[in-house]
Amino acid sequence: RILNLCQSRMTWLFVIPAVILGCSLDFPNRTELMSVAFAVLVLRTSMRQSKCNYMGSEIFARLGKISFGIYMLHPIIMILILQNLSFVSWGPLENVCVFLAIFGTIIAASYLSYRFFESPFLLLKDKLADPKNHA
Repeated sequence: RILNLCQSRMTWLFVIPAVILGCSLDFPNRTELMSVAFAVLVLRTSMRQSKCNYMGSEIFARLGKISFGIYMLHPIIMILILQNLSFVSWGPLENVCVFLAIFGTIIAASYLSYRFFESPFLLLKDKLADPKNHA
């Protein structure tokens, strides 16, 4: 049990700095670093006895509901934000701030898309699929 907790903390001590450094445009081998960081995170999360296993949490359930919006809207939002911030001198702190702004905007836009666009169509699909409505 203590070993598992230590492994969990060690994972986060590796993943968080790797992601921050990986967001820096001038950090060498940043793509490889980010790949390894997320591989470690996925492996750690997939372990059954892991303290990092958050797949059943409410946050992931909500993200799952809006995941189509995340998938469809993220390139558009990223392009719009990055084009409007082309004048910013990029350093590690600015990269983290821009990442958080992009992430927050994507989540907000995806929620609105789900709430006002996807949900009505899902209700309509359920209504049309109900055999009682076709009698």
